[in-house]
Amino acid sequence: MKLLIFEGCSGVGKTSVISEFRKLIGINKKHDLLIDRFIYSRYVFDKMYNRGFNYFEYIPIYICLKLLGATVIYLTINEDISLERCLNKKDYFISQKKDISQERKYYSEAFSKFPLKRISIDCNDKNVLEIASEIYKEII
Repeated sequence: MKLLIFEGCSGVGKTSVISEFRKLIGINKKHDLLIDRFIYSRYVFDKMYNRGFNYFEYIPIYICLKLLGATVIYLTINEDISLERCLNKKDYFISQKKDISQERKYYSEAFSKFPLKRISIDCNDKNVLEIASEIYKEII
């Protein structure tokens, strides 16, 4: 079983990439699991919006992910592009470039608190098929 957790700042294209990746690998198999955001995003947004992230609540989940050999696919893109996409889809929580910068900072913190195998993918100047293909090459 492959357990892949897709993470990345708002507007990076996680949902689009996951959709294309599913087509690429034929995710109809029941033994593969793709997750769009998980404990890392929870950490990021709890920190950004002062919701009080409870680190100890996530330790059992983290241990299970570690035991299952989960891999985090961290998608990155230029902050200006990310912001433009957020504004276009009317994401009212992300309205300034500093919001994206803050997300990136908190993702770094989250990755240090919950270290799992991580593959970082630069999504700049690539279409979703190119990104999905790059992920496929990395995990096979």
